[in-house]
Amino acid sequence: FNHKRVYRVYCRLGLNLKRRVKKVLPVREKKPLMVEKTPNIQ
Repeated sequence: FNHKRVYRVYCRLGLNLKRRVKKVLPVREKKPLMVEKTPNIQ
């Protein structure tokens, strides 16, 4: 739907717009990057 038109209709009807809820990401532990001692050669 056209978001502007939906907003206008909802305002005329006196309805509340549905707000999009942002997903809360879980907190991750910060780990240092592993530094390879030798090059990865196949």
